[in-house]
Amino acid sequence: MASWEFGTSSARSPPLLLKGHESVVTTVGWSPDGRKIASGSSDGTARVWNADGTGVPVTFKEHTRVVTAVMFSPDGQRVASGSIDMTVQIWNADGSGTAVVLKGHQAEITAVAFDPSGRQIASASKDRSIRIWNADGTGPPIVLLGHQDTVSALAFGADGERIASGSADKTVRV
Repeated sequence: MASWEFGTSSARSPPLLLKGHESVVTTVGWSPDGRKIASGSSDGTARVWNADGTGVPVTFKEHTRVVTAVMFSPDGQRVASGSIDMTVQIWNADGSGTAVVLKGHQAEITAVAFDPSGRQIASASKDRSIRIWNADGTGPPIVLLGHQDTVSALAFGADGERIASGSADKTVRV
């Protein structure tokens, strides 16, 4: 595996640095078309950057604590962010409009995932639950229980009918 060390020559171009967060960057995610990068930080913000480094990032400041998870919707038009503030927020990636705020978890959010259609979003939490929400914020979430410890990872199947979750309880559930 090749490594990149500052100050050395390489056949690859040097890494692009996207600067603006005021604290530790805790999570990143690529847009489906590879043109944007979302990031979340201990500074309580989520940002959407042009992946080529041009322009000014769109900054979302509505979380009140560390942003722990970010993910683009399948069409790249929205970004979901999860936080220690126990909320999931869904934004227009271009910064227009207001966020859809999803509340219900009893502990910090550890992961978020859009279903393949972009109509639903799942969130995982240290409260040992998974919640599946309508991405437009309507209706109550479906709550999935069963893990005995923090749910740390989740992903929808390609058909959107199933979801896999991983937990600190050393299990994967489908």
